[in-house]
Amino acid sequence: MNLVIQILAVIGLLISIEAWRLSNKKGKVWCEIGKKFACGNVIRGKYAHLFGMRTVVFGPPFYILIIALAGVNALPLTLFFLFVALIVSAHLAYIQIKKIKQHCLLCWGIYVINVALIIITYLDAFVVLIP
Repeated sequence: MNLVIQILAVIGLLISIEAWRLSNKKGKVWCEIGKKFACGNVIRGKYAHLFGMRTVVFGPPFYILIIALAGVNALPLTLFFLFVALIVSAHLAYIQIKKIKQHCLLCWGIYVINVALIIITYLDAFVVLIP
């Protein structure tokens, strides 16, 4: 299952790199679909910061860390970092839904990847699927 974890983390890495790239672009971005799905407003807006840094800078190093941890089979540590990412993802999703009232398709893709990663890592670490 470590390979599945690594593949999902690579997908998360690619999505987060694209979000970072678009956050540096001026004007409309390709993933904007009307007023409700306005990636540019979400990833460049006032809520797009965490600990004084833009949220997009955390994604690439995070997914590289997950790839490396899964590579050495450090599942409990991987699960810890994924749990932290799940809390951050839930917080950012809440901001999109309740405060901004606009959505970023790339961000939601990252949230889905994070949920899938934590489920698969949990199953791999604590549930024996194949003896």
